[in-house]
Amino acid sequence: MKTTPSLAWLDGELLPFGEARIPLSDRGLLLGDSLFETLAVVNSRAFELDAHLQRLARGVAFAGHAGAPGTDVLARAVDTVIAAEVAGGASRHGTVRITVTRGPGPRGYSPRGAGPAHAFVVFHPGPEPCQPHPGWRLRTSLFRVPHGDVLALFKHGSRMLNVLARAEAEAAGADEALLLNTLGEPAECASGNILWFEGGLLRHAAADSGALAGVTQGVVLGLASRRGIRWSPGASPGDGLFGERLAEGGGMVLLSTLGVVPVLSLDGRPCRQREETAVLAADLVGRMRASS
Repeated sequence: MKTTPSLAWLDGELLPFGEARIPLSDRGLLLGDSLFETLAVVNSRAFELDAHLQRLARGVAFAGHAGAPGTDVLARAVDTVIAAEVAGGASRHGTVRITVTRGPGPRGYSPRGAGPAHAFVVFHPGPEPCQPHPGWRLRTSLFRVPHGDVLALFKHGSRMLNVLARAEAEAAGADEALLLNTLGEPAECASGNILWFEGGLLRHAAADSGALAGVTQGVVLGLASRRGIRWSPGASPGDGLFGERLAEGGGMVLLSTLGVVPVLSLDGRPCRQREETAVLAADLVGRMRASS
């Protein structure tokens, strides 16, 4: 089964993956002046496509990427790429990424004279997302996300902090990085959102924490409500004891296109494995299959 992309949709044209090109003057390449969305694909259908496209559209409007295609065009592009890859022998599952850049422009930070926007869509075939995951070991990163960062509302292309945090964690023998914000509060992981159990509640990072509120997080919190699991935004005090409290009686999960990933340990301290984690993971798989 083919597990690497063969095709790419670029600015309205379906091309062989190796022939899709953007110019060296593209601001997304040079400055991270871009927005993107990554979606799970189950049975050839992108999960929560409308929600992802709406967030992308809000980001494009905020950034002012002139000439970017609308959500209807991008939705058709996603369906086109997935269908073409599957027809060529690819898996019906995997992930699809949508990227919009400001386009080429003069040297420097000013966006004056830049554009038009480039947009491309790539499907990465693979196993069915959101299957039971063995879990990851987390390490608290030395990097911090800014509390109250307005850019956290959008999935923008400036991801150096996430890349370096993940590299830092892997160099220490962990699987993923926990990112605190500049107040010392737990915010997110390098590749997704976090939920943790504290005080009888399922907690998620507050809206002003500096974390991107993921689409999958919203779905899982809705599933938690249906199970009678109470949840609330909240921030653990930035006293450096979050890992100890988690190990003593809480529990933590990571949410991404992989689905619900149990956290096995944080900074070497084992984390309690809650039965609610497996329940929510199974519910998410059911929701994804039902929508495909």
